[in-house]
Amino acid sequence: MREVDFSDKIEGDHECKICMSNYDQDSKIIVLECSKLHNFHGECIRNWVEVSPNCPVCRRDIVQ
Repeated sequence: MREVDFSDKIEGDHECKICMSNYDQDSKIIVLECSKLHNFHGECIRNWVEVSPNCPVCRRDIVQ
């Protein structure tokens, strides 16, 4: 997992697929290793991996 600021150019949607909220300029975004298009709010994906070790989009293992 790689954390970036929203102001950095991220590829893919500008919406977190976990909470379905748009990113704002102050958002800290986590980009997953499985795809540079799979990005989420940092807090959302950290909570997600406490429940599931898989990417919410492609289901690949993201906890190593």
